[in-house]
Parts: sequence; structure tokens; C-alpha cells
Amino acid sequence: MKREVSVAIIDDCQDDIKNAKHFLTLVEFSPEITDVTFHVETYVNPMEFLQTKNKYDLVLLDVDMPQLNGFEVAAELNVKQPQCLIIFLTRHGERAKDGFKVRAHRYITKPIEEEEFNEAVMSAINEKRSLGSVSVIDGFKTKSLELTTILYFESFGKESIVYTTADQNFDCKSSLKELEATLPEWLFFRAYKQYLVNMAYYDSVDSKRRLIFLECDGVEVALEISEAKLKKLDDALHLYRKMKGRR
Repeated sequence: MKREVSVAIIDDCQDDIKNAKHFLTLVEFSPEITDVTFHVETYVNPMEFLQTKNKYDLVLLDVDMPQLNGFEVAAELNVKQPQCLIIFLTRHGERAKDGFKVRAHRYITKPIEEEEFNEAVMSAINEKRSLGSVSVIDGFKTKSLELTTILYFESFGKESIVYTTADQNFDCKSSLKELEATLPEWLFFRAYKQYLVNMAYYDSVDSKRRLIFLECDGVEVALEISEAKLKKLDDALHLYRKMKGRR
């Protein structure tokens, strides 16, 4: 069964959007990839894109747009959808260094060349694959959830409950201890004996009330954090930012 990768293309030039869609099709049907299909949506207006509630795995983002430039869009996208990977498209390659400030995955110069485009998109797909997934119970079936869609885990006896960014929850047969042993240490932090949180959605902490706040799409979740874990939070944040910057 193929995994659907949700892609948004934001560019004020329709011809450039058409070219990007064409090269995505070439990637999808290349012999290098057999387990992925793309669901593509396009936006000429970056403001319209920022107003959508749709979630994306990958965004192909033009830098030079009249209403908002790509870096401004990316900065807001990093807050709203931190799990999303960004590939910049531009005719000004000298601005590539600015992309690192907003955690760009790649930087492609226009006109698009197939080899460069293919490498960038395949790198993004492999990035998503490397994070992995967890198995959850959905009704009477078992299904896989990508780690980027998980907000936090809550202990439930010898099992756990998974809370997602789509405001859903599922049963998971693994305990928090078992999950800690298998999930990326840099991405998930044991804030309390009951909670394992995704650092991609970390927002802030209230040390006095011993609360850690997660935020997704403007919705804030407050969870308990122990005194001992408060002392380790800075190290966890440093590790997350370090690893995120390398990926």
C-alpha cells in the first residue's frame, strides 16, 4: 500500500507551479520510489495558503512573492506546522543562506533542473521515513501513525493513549517505557511519569505551576512536568534544535 505525501506548492507564477507539478510527477513514477504517491495542492496567493487548515508533509515555496516573501511564509509555517518540510524555489541562489534561518530542508534555483529537484524531494521523503511511526488501534483495526502527527502520549496502565495533531486519540499497546526505548530521543521528551511529549510542538513552560505547554494550530495543551524533568528541559530543547537543524 502506498503512503500519500501531502504537498503544497506556493508560487505567484502559474508557469512555475506547472513546472513543479510536472517534476513531482516524474519523481512519483521514477524507479527510485515505489511506496509513495503525492497529493498536490497549489496556491498562487501565500495569504490563502496560511489561512488553510490543511496539513502538509512537504511545501515547495517560492521566495519572491509580492504579498509575503517565502521566508515570512516559512516562519509562520514553522509555528503552525513544525512537522512540515520546506523546499524553497527561487531564481536568486545567493539567498540560500537565509533559508537556514527558517529551517529550510533544501533550496532549489529556477529554472528547475530535474536532477536537483529529484534529489531534494527524495531527501524530504527519506527524512519522513527515518522518523518512523507507531501502531495504534483504530476501531477493530491496527494502523500506523507517523510520529510527526503525534502531539503526545499518555500512560494508560501497561499501554498508552496517543493524542494527535488532528485532535484525535487512539489506543496504543506499548507502554511509555517501551515507547521511550524505541522513539527518537531527540524528538520525544518524558515530561512526567504520565506524559511523553513531541518536542516539535513545545511552546513554553510554567516552572512555578510545573506545566509544559504544547501548541498546534493555535490550540494550546497544558501537561504536568515534574521538578526533575524541569531541570532537564533545556537540554532536551537544545538536543531537539540541534538535531532538527541537521536534518
